[in-house]
Amino acid sequence: MDNNKNNNKNNNKNNTSNENKIKLLLKRNKNSKSNNNNNDTKSSINRPILLIILGLIIIGGIVLFAFVFYKEEKETYKVGFTYSPKDITNIDVNPPIDKTVGNINECIDECNLNENCNGVTFNKDTYKCKGFKDGMLVKTNPNMYAWEKPRGKKTKESQIILLTKTNQQTIIDAGKMPFPYEVYNFNFSFWLKIIDWYNSTHSYWKCVFFKSPNQHLNENNKIIKTSKWEEIVDELPDQCIGVWLAPFTNNLRICITTERETTKTISLPQPNKQICTSTSCLYTNDLHTKQIDGENYKEHIELMNKYLDENKKEGEENTKPKTQDYTVIKSVMVNVGEETKKEILMEHFDILNIPIGESLFMSVNINKTIMEIYINNKLNYIVNLEGNPICNTFELNVKNEPTFNGNLYNISYLPYFASFKEIQNLYKIEPPKD
Repeated sequence: MDNNKNNNKNNNKNNTSNENKIKLLLKRNKNSKSNNNNNDTKSSINRPILLIILGLIIIGGIVLFAFVFYKEEKETYKVGFTYSPKDITNIDVNPPIDKTVGNINECIDECNLNENCNGVTFNKDTYKCKGFKDGMLVKTNPNMYAWEKPRGKKTKESQIILLTKTNQQTIIDAGKMPFPYEVYNFNFSFWLKIIDWYNSTHSYWKCVFFKSPNQHLNENNKIIKTSKWEEIVDELPDQCIGVWLAPFTNNLRICITTERETTKTISLPQPNKQICTSTSCLYTNDLHTKQIDGENYKEHIELMNKYLDENKKEGEENTKPKTQDYTVIKSVMVNVGEETKKEILMEHFDILNIPIGESLFMSVNINKTIMEIYINNKLNYIVNLEGNPICNTFELNVKNEPTFNGNLYNISYLPYFASFKEIQNLYKIEPPKD
């Protein structure tokens, strides 16, 4: 009996122990689920916060990078230096930047906004900011700060500008204008502003610029004061190109020396007409059939041409527009019978009514015997030249006296026929402010 009682007691203890274990296990599971739920809740709460924090970190990193990059770029200026023009004998009369600013960084900003500026000098005592197109860093004194534009910021178009601004006589070295890559193809572009038309040069042909030898000019490179275009041609017969303002009216003349060969059969109304000079006589039939030396019979040929002009039939008049014409500078007769000539011409085209008091962009684009003329950003004229341009290797003479009262800006040269896009890019480089 006692053994059974003991066994029952033991069994009750074991059952109680097992029940306690089950309860403990259930309690642990419950706690575990509760913890898991709490963790899931915390996780779901923390996820947006983490994303926000991560986004702020990324944005902060970008801002910091931009700030550091911008600061480093600005801090490339040098203390105790100036940005000085390389050629002080041919310095722009008015630099692209010449103003008072608050600090060197504002001075740099001005240069970055100006395509004609490749470097600046800032005087920390006077707050004066000056920028130039073509210069170099030179060590000076501690109150001067200098900065040079990185190469990547110098556009192709801004680098081919020969002269940023001038209102007086200037010479541009021929070395800055390479010979055309393809013969007869090149481009000149510039901005022009006429300030006052009626002044001391009124009634004279006024020089804008010309690319030509100047041995016929006086020691100061001044041009003859004349209202006759033929006298300008005699004095400057080799221009590639020339730009002039008319004596009395605000018309712009673009001229260029060309070369042509002409071959045509002479039609004589009276083959047996005799043409005589002080030395000898020839029949028109002789001029038509024989090989006549053009130099020895020059007077005869001139009389014959005059005779042909006088007997020209109706409807044979020159059909060229009044704004286009040419002057024969030199003529060499090769074969009189077929009238084969080699002629040197000074051709010109006139643009009427150039505005006064406002800036005007012009681009002269030449491809062999085709001359395109752009005004502002539009192609306004296509001119058929009589001959091929004769390119030269001389300097560019700008505003030789007598000249106009006004300014020239951003004179540029390309040794090839420019594309429409390139001309538009040149037009976008606005002239410096007066």
